[in-house]
Amino acid sequence: MSTNSIPANPSAHLELNLKERLRRLNEIGVALSVEHDLYALLERILAEAGALT
Repeated sequence: MSTNSIPANPSAHLELNLKERLRRLNEIGVALSVEHDLYALLERILAEAGALT
């Protein structure tokens, strides 16, 4: 069985999705906190926001 398979329980799938999104948001936050170029920062925010929605 693949580790990326969808659980049979819909709430478990929802929880998995939320955990993945939270993990990704944490990664984005770390990456943004070290960015010093305002233009690059804004570009990253737009790109990541588009990817999350």
